[in-house]
Order: sequence, then structure tokens, then C-alpha cells
Amino acid sequence: MTTSSSASPPQTPEGSRSRRQLNRSERLLNRIKQRPSLVLKDKRCHKPEFAQKFFDYCIDRALQSPKAGVELAKIALELAKKIGDTHLMHHAEGVRVHAYIATTEWDQAGEYLEDYRASALTCCEACAGDWYIRQGDLLVERRDPKAASVAIAQSIDKLGCASGDKFGRICFIRGLEGFYRGAPGPALDDVGITLREVDLESPRGYFMDALAFLSCFLQRLVERYHDEQALEIAEAFKMRLQGLEHWTEVRTRLAWVEGQLHARLRHWRRADRRFEKARNSLTRQGPDRHALAAAIDHCLLYTHRPCDDSRRRILSILGSCERRLKQLDPDLKKQLKLAKSTISNRPRDTAMALLWLRRSFIVPVAAIVPGFTPR
Repeated sequence: MTTSSSASPPQTPEGSRSRRQLNRSERLLNRIKQRPSLVLKDKRCHKPEFAQKFFDYCIDRALQSPKAGVELAKIALELAKKIGDTHLMHHAEGVRVHAYIATTEWDQAGEYLEDYRASALTCCEACAGDWYIRQGDLLVERRDPKAASVAIAQSIDKLGCASGDKFGRICFIRGLEGFYRGAPGPALDDVGITLREVDLESPRGYFMDALAFLSCFLQRLVERYHDEQALEIAEAFKMRLQGLEHWTEVRTRLAWVEGQLHARLRHWRRADRRFEKARNSLTRQGPDRHALAAAIDHCLLYTHRPCDDSRRRILSILGSCERRLKQLDPDLKKQLKLAKSTISNRPRDTAMALLWLRRSFIVPVAAIVPGFTPR
């Protein structure tokens, strides 16, 4: 009897047992996410493998909610002390440094980094490599790219990696270093490495921020081939996500950035579809500022064809923002109303009004969609 080539291979007892263990670990981590302090009491959490998962969760929270990251980092340190593993202690110290970098408390981060410097650098290659990348991260944030470049190179040398998850995480930092050093082209290459190499079980914040970096770095790049390169990076990452569940937030960020790239390349219909997807998703799930920014990018797309239909579409999108985005701060609501009024009364100033509104507040995805002004 022949079987279809698409049939799933039979699971071995070892494979089934491994899957059950993974599911138990995920359920336990989800429980800990609800009450992080339980990680110190539940003995099932006092295993190095689980601690590493918890540390990654702490890193992810710091990327997305810096103040929460600081509190979680304290728990991570206590967990490492309970387990009594020196390598875990160094990793937890790095988690704390990362958390304070995220809150921009750089002096405090520097003090903690120095506290465990000697211990980490004399421990092993992995601990030394992790310490150097924390140092590189801090130096990047302090806008010292030359010194950061040295630390990042030392990290790569210690870890001996040229691919894989660790290398992808290093390139996440190296990309920022290149951008601040004035080398946005190589920085764009590093974003591609991050989105290709970082393990999909790693903190989602890496992917969210790396996608935002595509827009950020393109602010300093004007050649069409850079836009094409960024689009290739985004589309390759989309292929990685095929078939995965529970990635809505990342897919929404991806759709937004893809819309921007298609707009810059004048792929109008594809840009329109991607913006529509991103805007609808952000309107449902927020944050409202992000939803408004994506909506403005969508509106800017319509300025390439200045006519009454385009203006009506722009006003419709902005009107929807007024009605549905209830968490916008009062000043931003006023600016939105003013932009709508300008577009209604002075159509020739539509692009200017939209660009002014988009640049009046900060979101992770940079404003890179051009506005087209009628001649």
C-alpha cells in the first residue's frame, strides 16, 4: 500500500513525549505570564531550560513595555539565584541591563553592566559574548557607534557565530549601530539577517522592532534599489510566517511596512491592500496612535492622484479615525480635526496637511510615505 507524499510521518514515542513536554512547558509559561511571581514558588520553573524561556519573556516585555520589563528583570535575578547556576546568573544580569536600557536609564544600566563584568568575562565564551552584546546595546543607545562596533565584534568573536538565533539577535543591535554610524545600507542588511535568523520562538519584540527598522533606516536612503531590497526582506519574512498561528500583531506590523514600501515603489494597488489590512487590524486592536499613523500613510497614498474621489477617500479614512479611535489624546484629536478642515477647504494643501499630522507624533514605524503635491 502506497502513501501520499503529503502524509504526516508517524510520530515515534520519543517525539510524542517531546511534544507533550513542550506543551506542558508552554502552558506553565502562560500561567507564569499571568502571575510572574509564581516562577519563584513553582519548582517546575526551577530548571535551566524553563528559566531561559522566562528570561526571553522578560526581554520581550522590556521591548514592548519597558517599566514592566524592569520588574520582571528583578524576578529573573531571584529565579537565577534560586537555581544557583552561574551562567543563568550572568544571563539574568544581562536581562536586567536590557530592561534598564529600554527605560533609557542608561547610567543605571551601565552600573549593573560593570557589576558583573569581571565575573562574566572570566566565566565562559557564552557569558562573555552575552556581556559584550549588552555593552554594545548600551553604547548604541548612548550614540557611541564606534565603541559599540568594537563591543559587537567582540561578541561575535566570543560566540563564534555567523548564523542562527544568536547571530540574528546580534545583528539586531548591529543594525542600529550602523544606522547611527551613518551606514544605513549595511544596517538594512542586518535587518534582513535578523528577520531571517532569529528563531521564531524568540521574543516577538525582535520581529516587531526589526520591521520598524526597515522604515527607520530608509529615511536616510533614497535609491530605489534600497526600497526594493527592503521589500524583498519583508516578503521573505512573510514566507517564514506562513502557516503560523497567533502572529496577528507581527503580521499587522508587516502589512503596514509593506504598504509603505509598495507606496514608495508606486505599486498603488498592492500598497492600498496592505494599508487596508494594517489599518483595520490596528483600529480593532490598537494602539490608537499606531492606527492613526497607518491611516495617514494610507491617505498619503491617495495624494498621488489628486482628484475629488481621492479627497473623499482621504476624508472618509480620517473620519473613521475620529469616530473609532477613542483613546487618542486631546491634542492629537485637535490636530486631526485641523488636518481634515485643511483638506476640505484647501485641497491643494492635502499632502502638506497629512505630512504635518503624521510627523506631529511618534510611533515606531517611521513616516516614509511621500506626499504628492499637485503642480
